[in-house]
Amino acid sequence: MIELKPNDVDGYLLAGQFYEKRNRLSAARAIYANSLSKVPLTDPRYHELDLALKNLDTRRSSFVSLFPYDISETIFRYLTRDDLIECAGVCQVWNHFILQWPKFWELLDGVIERTAFDSLLGDKGDRFYMLGEANNALLSPMLGYLVATGASNIKSIQFEDMLLKEKDIDMAVNAVNSCTSAVEELTFKDVHLGDPAHVLLEVVGQCPQLKHFAYSVGIRGFDREQTFPISYPAKDPLLKRIPHDVYMLTTLDLSMGRSFTERVQLQPLSLLPRFLKRCPHLERLKVDSDDIVSHEKPKRASIKRSSRMKDLMSAVVKYCPRLKDLVSAHPAWSMPSIDEDLRCNMADSEKKGLQRFVFSYYMEDTLIWASDLVPLIKKHHKTLAVLYLRFDDDKLLDTRFLLLLARYGMPQLRELYLYTEGSRPEYTWTTIYRKETLLSQAIRTLRRRKKSSLTHYIIALRRKPSLSQVIINLGRKKPTLSQAIVALAKRCPELRILHVVEKRIYCWDPSLYEIDIRAIFSVILHCRFLKQFKIDTKRNHTAEIRG
Repeated sequence: MIELKPNDVDGYLLAGQFYEKRNRLSAARAIYANSLSKVPLTDPRYHELDLALKNLDTRRSSFVSLFPYDISETIFRYLTRDDLIECAGVCQVWNHFILQWPKFWELLDGVIERTAFDSLLGDKGDRFYMLGEANNALLSPMLGYLVATGASNIKSIQFEDMLLKEKDIDMAVNAVNSCTSAVEELTFKDVHLGDPAHVLLEVVGQCPQLKHFAYSVGIRGFDREQTFPISYPAKDPLLKRIPHDVYMLTTLDLSMGRSFTERVQLQPLSLLPRFLKRCPHLERLKVDSDDIVSHEKPKRASIKRSSRMKDLMSAVVKYCPRLKDLVSAHPAWSMPSIDEDLRCNMADSEKKGLQRFVFSYYMEDTLIWASDLVPLIKKHHKTLAVLYLRFDDDKLLDTRFLLLLARYGMPQLRELYLYTEGSRPEYTWTTIYRKETLLSQAIRTLRRRKKSSLTHYIIALRRKPSLSQVIINLGRKKPTLSQAIVALAKRCPELRILHVVEKRIYCWDPSLYEIDIRAIFSVILHCRFLKQFKIDTKRNHTAEIRG
């Protein structure tokens, strides 16, 4: 098959005429449509290309030259609304005629608004948007029309609250990948596609030129049919195959929901880190799924599962140098409302490095460690402007992690949100050692490293012949939240907002998360640009200081 790639007006006209003579009308139209996007309006021969496109559309609308327009209208006039919808999906010529026919929209009056398709029918917009299950009947014909026209004037394709079939996904992908396509954004909102591995491989992975992709299951997602009902097996070779070498993605939003039902098997993060290796232009990443964490006891399988967070953070640090916004959160998480005039401008292209980091997870048996986040903080602590951390005193992040942040320092930090949820007591445990065991351990250590303190320790043990065992109480010594805030305040000179939420419903030691007056004075003293200091206590009391 001959494929022409012209680059000037004469080339476009000759290529279009070549395809028309061979009755390849779709290819001819793609050439003309592409020429209008490449040739400037000021070109004296621009009108020739525009006229060629209009003449071709007229020819295609004439029922493949089998019937005049009035005869085609007479034939379709006797069909019902459902028949017309079915005919619109037969071929692109029928689709074009029916969707341009006023009688068709009269039959659909009160069911589907024609204004929803203005972007396709009259070149009046640049967005293809379909909302609600009522529009499912027209989905396939409209996608067929979108593919036929090459999506030359469409920049955004959005589906909301709909049931999509695999063939619908294939048509949407074909529209995005059309040679004349201008599509940059693809969004599925409140649409349950199913297995996220399918979403990455069958949708995002097939569209290397796509810049923005967003997918959210929504509240109703798990009550409806899935597009991809069968999940890829964990060892499926497809999980190791990324179709393209480089993707142009700048925004990736995967709000995949919760895996609380047996028929939903979320396995996205085993593939996502490898996919991110191919996304050097990524600027915003949101992963909203509780599948990152484990809800089981620390068995071998769940430990392997918990390592996904470490893999994800490592991939972000290594392969996403332009990342500005990273949100990794549980589906039940919600960002606190803040004043828009106090939010930093993350859209500034001149700023480099991560500017906002949100990390919020909570579960009883979560297996994620603060060490998973250290490489990210170490690399981007100088550029972070907004930081949101949800932590408790035993599972995810604790006050010692805040001291680590203070040690690195965050000179550009403007907004800091700390959501504390203590759920473990400050416990102590008792360990009993035999005297002979302690002596042998001390002697072995002394042979490796000479320390006078160990020598005195060994002599003291030998001078007590009646001592048979030693009881040692080991306690968890952890800095309080007040101590951590004092340390942070000294290393965050640009801080504008500090918002602390105390949720200590199950905390046995209230003093651990209590913010004393010393911490408040330290923040006021060291953060000279402070505009808002807000503390929400567990008793729903709010203390707020505004500058």
